[in-house]
Amino acid sequence: MKFANYKYVGKNINNLGDHVQIITVDYLYSLMGLSEEDIVIIDKDDLQAYDGEQVLLPVSMPLIDYKESGIAGMFSSKITPVFFGLTMAKDELLSEEIEYLKAHEPIGCRDERTYNTLVQSDIDAYLGGCLTITLPKREANSGKQNKVFIIDPTVGLNDFIPAELTKEAVFDTHMFYEKLDNPKQKAKDRYKQYEDEAKLVITSLLHCSVPCIAMGIPVILAKDIVSYRFAWLEALLKIYTPEEYSDINWNPIAVEYEQYKEQVRTLFIKRMYEQDATTEINTVHEFYMNRNRKDYIIDAFIGLQKFIDETWVDYNKEYRYAIWGLTQMADMTVSYISKRYPNAKLMHAYDLQEGLKFKGIKTQHPDNIATYPDETVFVTTVSAASYAKQYFIKINRPEHLFKTLDIIV
Repeated sequence: MKFANYKYVGKNINNLGDHVQIITVDYLYSLMGLSEEDIVIIDKDDLQAYDGEQVLLPVSMPLIDYKESGIAGMFSSKITPVFFGLTMAKDELLSEEIEYLKAHEPIGCRDERTYNTLVQSDIDAYLGGCLTITLPKREANSGKQNKVFIIDPTVGLNDFIPAELTKEAVFDTHMFYEKLDNPKQKAKDRYKQYEDEAKLVITSLLHCSVPCIAMGIPVILAKDIVSYRFAWLEALLKIYTPEEYSDINWNPIAVEYEQYKEQVRTLFIKRMYEQDATTEINTVHEFYMNRNRKDYIIDAFIGLQKFIDETWVDYNKEYRYAIWGLTQMADMTVSYISKRYPNAKLMHAYDLQEGLKFKGIKTQHPDNIATYPDETVFVTTVSAASYAKQYFIKINRPEHLFKTLDIIV
């Protein structure tokens, strides 16, 4: 059986953090001595339709696309997934998902929320964090590594960053709201720049902070709110929140964890060769579980939840609503509404792929939304958010009758 890796080009949004996860699998494969001929590249959007030779595919990127059978419907029968960093916003599993995950145990989970969801269904799981933590440490060169990079900082942090750091700092972003010709190469170039030039990185991003930690770069990670997605990282790096911004150490040292990093690499290699990795799994799991904990939130859903709570004040009213974009957020939105608003009714589901089934309703093209002016529309995919806002303005949709998913970082 051959080994596989993803390729991925976002249509409307490209986050360099997505692509460094693909680059990391390339790196780990190189440690296994694999050549390009040994690796089958599969488009992330074509996992279900893949019909090539049998492959083992390490799963470390989020699986947010909607399938009627959930995770159980995401991979073709020609793909054997090896789960290293499964992460889900939802906390309920379909029966077929439970069966599928049990067939591919043990399941490495990116975050403790996902781990708890699986354990509650008696699935053999462990907290594995993110594979990007395995990237190699750079060679120190104080003459060239003298720049401060400030990457997508939180709004609340800006007033606290010392002037001597911002004066000559490089301000940049990992988020590109456009289709890029080669986002993987752009990611390679950017992380290479950090490796060669950074003396300090200040960021709010998971996949800016983690690869930089791995490379041996001092990192300051600050979040206005801490997502469950970041929780595992507290075992390695302090995550500053607003009440701590005034106490930030602006001259941190690099995190040293090479011995632990080797455990994660060995875990990956053993599992990809279908060997027993129990010792490494236990070591990694305990390392991440034994950490100081902050209060975590489900950041992806918080905007939709707040809108529903503040707009739908009558819990017994027969609200009529629709979903635009089939993702885990669509599932979570319907689940949240059904528990709190017993008389609310899902009327329509919209997606660029027409004819899909969601909660027994066939999807229509979003252009049909204007036909139903009195329904509240929840846009539950980030890729449609920008277009949706313009579309609602065009059709004069009142603001209390739509909400788009906020982009999270």
